Amino acid sequence: SAHAPALASARAPASATALSGGFSNPTEHGGPASWTMKDGRHVRLLARVASNGSNVTDAVVKSAIEWSAWEYLRCYERAFGTLKDQPEGVIVVDYEIIDQLPRHAKLKSSTFKNAAIDSCVVGTLVGHTINAAGPNGRGPASHAFRFVPMN
Repeated sequence: SAHAPALASARAPASATALSGGFSNPTEHGGPASWTMKDGRHVRLLARVASNGSNVTDAVVKSAIEWSAWEYLRCYERAFGTLKDQPEGVIVVDYEIIDQLPRHAKLKSSTFKNAAIDSCVVGTLVGHTINAAGPNGRGPASHAFRFVPMN
């Protein structure tokens, strides 16, 4: 991808991957996913399956929703990239797995209280596919995204 150089994919020390609240590095990277903003500052993304009432395994859901983590990080830059003090926060999105897609996504909660990042993260999630769910994969799920400014 043309955006791959902006992502840090180096392996983190074991202590950095054992995070509170069940958050972990996005599946795609195997290490921290961070985004370098235009002014050189960085933001890190952590994610987790908040709930999964579907018949699809957590691993399949996690892998599909967290794929292309840079897209979620770009939402953060659009909303907060020019702010002197960048906030840390968590966004939780509810959705239904239907026909190998996350559908009917809606914001469940956000500590940001910022419509720009909230709607961008929801829209980004809806843009993913869950092909590994197969034609019979269905049911409700939710995903949590934690954004952490690094400097």
